[in-house]
Amino acid sequence: MNEGKVNGHQIISKVNLQLMLSTQHKFDAKSGMGLGWFTEMREGKMFISHGGSDVGYSTYMTMIPQEKTAVVLMSNFYRFVPVDEWLPLH
Repeated sequence: MNEGKVNGHQIISKVNLQLMLSTQHKFDAKSGMGLGWFTEMREGKMFISHGGSDVGYSTYMTMIPQEKTAVVLMSNFYRFVPVDEWLPLH
C-alpha cells in the first residue's frame, strides 16, 4: 500500500496503516482480522484481503505485501466465490 502514500503525499500515517493491516483478532493460528481487512498466512506469506457483494455484483481484493502484488476482482455476478476455489497455491 505504498506506506500510505499516493503520488508522494502521505494520506494515511504509517502507524495507522500498520494497525489496519496487522491482525487484531485471531480466528485460528493462520488467519484473523485486522481493522477492516482479513489476514492470513499462506505458504509463509501474508495475504490481506476483503470482499463484498450486493444484488448484481461482487468484489474481492487481496494483497501480498512480500510480493508487492495485489489482485482486485469485480464482477456483475452475485455469488461470492472464495479465493481457494480459483487461486490454488502450489
